Amino acid sequence: QIAMLTAEKEMVDATVIQEAKVLLATQPLRAAMERRDVAGLRTAIAVAEGKAEVDEAMIKSAKVMLATEPLRLSIKFDPLELLRANLATAEGSGQTLDAAVVGMARERLAVLATAELERAVLRRQLVPLQEAIAAAEGEDAGIVVDAAMLERARALVPVLEAEPPTAE
Repeated sequence: QIAMLTAEKEMVDATVIQEAKVLLATQPLRAAMERRDVAGLRTAIAVAEGKAEVDEAMIKSAKVMLATEPLRLSIKFDPLELLRANLATAEGSGQTLDAAVVGMARERLAVLATAELERAVLRRQLVPLQEAIAAAEGEDAGIVVDAAMLERARALVPVLEAEPPTAE
């Protein structure tokens, strides 16, 4: 900032001064985006929105990252139910989301839901199997459970229904 005041006094080209102001105004926002720091992004967006030097496209990009980052982390670390809830929350927020991250979340959900269905098939317990089938059939559009695994699970239901109940 001191350098900009000095440059203004020394009659440095106005475009150079303007570029320096933009760089100075956008630096905290760019830094928060690079770190994927959700708290820092919130603060940097609030500050940047009050500055005329900050490009609106950069603010919009930061807002998309802010809305999408929790979902991106959920893809990496969360189990099926938490990922499903985080995707529903993100999509229901009304905010613009990164389509690639939403697509990755849907792909991960399909993998996790298929694995859950496979575990239910391997356990060979009727009620959990029926619940897993119902969950797989009720998945949102765009989340496709492996069709062969779903058919295998459906075929197992009558077999388990025909077996006598076991004492547990």
